[in-house]
Amino acid sequence: NQTCPWMVFEFMQHGDLAQLLRSNSPLSRTQSTEQSVELNEVQE
Repeated sequence: NQTCPWMVFEFMQHGDLAQLLRSNSPLSRTQSTEQSVELNEVQE
């Protein structure tokens, strides 16, 4: 009996978990924005 692996994801209508955590971070808006830019540059 072979089974295929599967994954379950939670649907978040207004964004993903990373975005939610960033928007509710205790960091100031300036620091949060700077880090987002750095993360986006790394991901590209």
